[in-house]
Amino acid sequence: MSKLEFETVIVIGFGKIAQDVASTLLQYDVTLKLLQTELQPFSTLESFAQKHDITYQFKCTKEEIESSLLKWLSGKTLIISANNNYLFKGELLALNDVTIINFHNALLPNLRGRNAPSWAIYHHLEKTGVTWHYVDEGVDTGGAFAFSDVLIDKHDKAYQVAHKCMLAGLEAFSNVISELLEAGFVPCLAKKPLEYDYLYLSKDIPGNGWIDTMQSTIDNYRILRALDYGPFNVFPKAQINNDGTYYTVRTYQFIDEPNGKYLNTSENSIVLSDKFGSLKLQVEKAEIELR
Repeated sequence: MSKLEFETVIVIGFGKIAQDVASTLLQYDVTLKLLQTELQPFSTLESFAQKHDITYQFKCTKEEIESSLLKWLSGKTLIISANNNYLFKGELLALNDVTIINFHNALLPNLRGRNAPSWAIYHHLEKTGVTWHYVDEGVDTGGAFAFSDVLIDKHDKAYQVAHKCMLAGLEAFSNVISELLEAGFVPCLAKKPLEYDYLYLSKDIPGNGWIDTMQSTIDNYRILRALDYGPFNVFPKAQINNDGTYYTVRTYQFIDEPNGKYLNTSENSIVLSDKFGSLKLQVEKAEIELR
């Protein structure tokens, strides 16, 4: 193997993509360090670090994260942001011996910001993807050097699209990491056509989190799918207003069989049906939450 341009590689983030990236890097002769920025259910990043004798820290505040990163710099350093919500600013970006790259689960410059798989579903996309890009002062605006497409099935939930993106992201990373470590740089690619020029924040919720009995079942199903991250509480549960009574949607099922439009409600269920199909909602009464 050729001599590597980077002496130190820091992976910052959490979840499957961060661990998979770190695992890929074990084959290279670099000093590897892991900085976890959020605690998640079923997280195994710390145990992975212990198993492979890798320096590991968990930090969640901006000040703590910046302090750890600056202390860990040694020689020419590559920082890999993978499923990381910390925004790099100021001093780190100005350092000549530091290169920062980021994984984003959409085809940039589209769907910048948080929870991109949800917004891909919300916008009726049949295809999304992933991007690896250099980090600059903006949010997901740096030059991209790797793309990979991800198909969205009509029944895919947000967590399923996110999982597909993680798999595609690891494959794209594996295809470029040797060149990046050996040359210190991978050429940027042409940008994808811009269709959704909006920066989504963590406070943005698809459909504002509401199911509307006046819109189609397929549109309501799309909102429920966009909100659905399985066991992870990324968004609040969807709500529905049925004749002035507010409910929280606990579970849902879409039956792809056309029916006449009707609204059928019991104490703990609501069924919406139209020409697209039937949407069965298991609900519980809830006080209104303004979103």
